[in-house]
Amino acid sequence: MLAEAEFEFKADTSIPLDHPERARFDAMFQWLKDDGGEHDKLKLRYYTEDYRGVHAARDIKKGETILMVPRTDLLTLDMAMQSPIGSLMAARNFRQRLISPKHSFLATFLMEEKRKTNSSFAKFIDILPKGYTNFPIFYSKEEREWLIGSPFQNQITDKIKDIQADYSLICKEVPDYRQFPLKEYSEMRMMVASRIFGIQIEGHKTDAFVAYADMLNHRRPRQTSWTYDDARQGFIIDALEDIKRGD
Repeated sequence: MLAEAEFEFKADTSIPLDHPERARFDAMFQWLKDDGGEHDKLKLRYYTEDYRGVHAARDIKKGETILMVPRTDLLTLDMAMQSPIGSLMAARNFRQRLISPKHSFLATFLMEEKRKTNSSFAKFIDILPKGYTNFPIFYSKEEREWLIGSPFQNQITDKIKDIQADYSLICKEVPDYRQFPLKEYSEMRMMVASRIFGIQIEGHKTDAFVAYADMLNHRRPRQTSWTYDDARQGFIIDALEDIKRGD
């Protein structure tokens, strides 16, 4: 028990309470709670400046809901297609013409919301990574050299070309799009690809960013299941097995 208490103390104080990182996440957690979200069974721990993890704040029984993110806090593909620039893209049938249409619409929506002074999703956007060098398309020349001889080299090159092709097509037909630099568009494309969930809301299929839920990694066998619950009007994650405090 003493060792566990010491570990928890160190984990909670690895970054000072007044550190901007902690303040940003606390603001997001409060945003979710104010809108009716449930996340009291979870705790965020900071490992290093760039890495953090989600742990059980207490023992969780099989079948319990460990996270509920209300519908009002979901950033969906439908919202992206109805945004000012998203609607211009939709009018040009980009959903059928782009290589990665869903990713492009959602990336655009993120960039639009980032530029607003009063975005409803500001608390979520503020906790997104500030650096993207851990994504392969942003590897340095030296890092790419470690992959010589691997087919992964070609996959990286192909992905970069696909992103540039989509970006060029949008800029050509939607002049306002040039306000978004290619680098930022590429970063947001990676953000979308690594975080969105495919869900169904009242019988309608869509894709969405789900705050907090996107911080949990995959594991096999899985510990949880997730879905959108129409009755509860929110995205929920339930435990499929007993989870110990601290796991």
